[in-house]
Amino acid sequence: MIEKEAYDEFKRIYDHAIESCDTSNVPDKYMEAGYSARFDPAWDVLSKLEPNDRVLDFGCGMAWPTVLGRLIGLRMVAVDVPHYNYADERDFVAIKKAFKTDENSFELPYIEVLKHLMGLGHDIRLLDTNLFPWPGFAENEFDCVFAHWSMGKNFIDNGKTRDELNELYERRIAEMVRITKPDGVWYVSPMEDIRQIKRTKIFRNGCKIHIQLIKKR
Repeated sequence: MIEKEAYDEFKRIYDHAIESCDTSNVPDKYMEAGYSARFDPAWDVLSKLEPNDRVLDFGCGMAWPTVLGRLIGLRMVAVDVPHYNYADERDFVAIKKAFKTDENSFELPYIEVLKHLMGLGHDIRLLDTNLFPWPGFAENEFDCVFAHWSMGKNFIDNGKTRDELNELYERRIAEMVRITKPDGVWYVSPMEDIRQIKRTKIFRNGCKIHIQLIKKR
């Protein structure tokens, strides 16, 4: 699939997903950035991988890389951390009602879009990544990790959880190493996240996983 074909299908899928979901609370500035801001960095990485590679989309948000990767023949798994428990529809409806009073958050539209994408067969998993080992992930499972603004220590130090001794961050990086093939590649941005990863014990002790920066066009 060439880039233009992939972009057109990518846009069609998200146009339909957003039309099908309540995204009224998503800030305008987020959607104004346009699809290309999500498509371009993912295409530049994923289009260079081998067909059928297994890729972890870590901190997936609205799963942009996952949708694109599946279009071009990659085996994608998306992971993000839900701040709400929607174990059944009653919980989901209650959360949705409460959510509309919170002008500073737009997590629920993320969840609605993800549920729509799950219904299309995308492998999207919402789990607490501070509990180890992560359920359902095998050792040496992934050829590649795509982590766009999601692997920094600030994603643990979020006001509710403090990791002053770096214990949770060290364990999270070690868990990601466990599920990545020894010759795997992590594509990460921004550069500060890469610096933090390389300062962890497992990388200082010789972890050979290669880390590359996700570049802007």
